[in-house]
Amino acid sequence: TGKFAELKNELNRWKFCHHNDNTAPAWIPWSLHICAATMLQHTDPKTPKEATRNCLDALWAIRSDITDTESKLLVENSLSNVFVTQKEWRMALSCLERMLELVETEYDDENTRAAMKIELLSRQGRILLQAGAVEQADIIFQRAADRSSSSSMQHVPAQLAINTGLLKFSYGKFDEALESFVKAAQHLRGLIYAPTSPPELKMMESCYNLYSETVNNTALASLYMCRLSEALKLMEAVVAEDVQHFLTDRVALNLCTMYELASESTTAARKKRVLQLIAKRFCLHDIGNECFRVS
Repeated sequence: TGKFAELKNELNRWKFCHHNDNTAPAWIPWSLHICAATMLQHTDPKTPKEATRNCLDALWAIRSDITDTESKLLVENSLSNVFVTQKEWRMALSCLERMLELVETEYDDENTRAAMKIELLSRQGRILLQAGAVEQADIIFQRAADRSSSSSMQHVPAQLAINTGLLKFSYGKFDEALESFVKAAQHLRGLIYAPTSPPELKMMESCYNLYSETVNNTALASLYMCRLSEALKLMEAVVAEDVQHFLTDRVALNLCTMYELASESTTAARKKRVLQLIAKRFCLHDIGNECFRVS
């Protein structure tokens, strides 16, 4: 829920965690240590830069002590996410590359292993897109697509469609990007709202976020095609559908930007304040005030 103030108080009581001087009991799982270290970037009382450095130092210390493969995957994943927020593209890519190597030893089932590799390669491709390396991202996305025949996981087609959409968007082919995003959103929606969630969704905890981001990308593609009203309807519909799952910081920022483009200043300000109140009502404290573009 993004209640970082409450989380800080809770962490202060976790004197047994790895980032503290006290020796941790053997029964404390590594996942808890990793969670506590990752949260330092949000809860450390120092400046954001110092907080992130403390977070990375704690994660690196944990990484040097971990021996089991599953925990190594967790800490590399956390490191990668922090590096992405800091735009440390090379470091983030290195973490994902190590995860690809670890997947080979952690998962015996070829179906699961292939799905994990597709997800990791997709993440690498997106980082490359953020860094402006479009041609390199194209190569990585193709590697992910080449592995699709080895996995029957139901979310894989959506993952590959999103990759295609992002690549088309980067090349300025907004109509083709829109088509790919719509395809991915429809597929993910079918999985999310299936009467019985398929077992393979357990390995994809970010399914809701992925759907939200896909709709967000769909709206952006529509916006770039000068379909502002259509983009607004898409964004408002996904928020109304499930506020807690689908109202993210990126969705809030883009939706408020569209309000500014579509309405005169007074009306836009009113709509932005309403969205801010909705986020507060559902305790979405991780969405900063800057996302709502209000003074």
